[in-house]
Amino acid sequence: MDAIESRGHEITADWTKHKPLESYPDNAQISMEYAAEDLKGVRNCDAFIMVSDPEGTGIYIELGAAIALGKKVFMIGPHTSHSVFFLLPQIKIVENLEEVFKELNV
Repeated sequence: MDAIESRGHEITADWTKHKPLESYPDNAQISMEYAAEDLKGVRNCDAFIMVSDPEGTGIYIELGAAIALGKKVFMIGPHTSHSVFFLLPQIKIVENLEEVFKELNV
């Protein structure tokens, strides 16, 4: 996150700042707030950067929103063959964040 912000860019949503929840239904209100915040972050971003994670769940919802909204999508990490959606032309698979910066000319 620091690498992005140090270049003068804004993180529109940072799920790492959410407190861990053991059960979404048992924490329904805060879970809904987190979901709304994350979707708002996707709507407000210029580029969506996904760090691939086979354990991830919500990230695929955010990815779908980014695709539907026509956002530039960058995928970083080793798990980039788990879905047919990863092959869409607006998704750019890269090795690291520096490649994202090069692609965006920042």
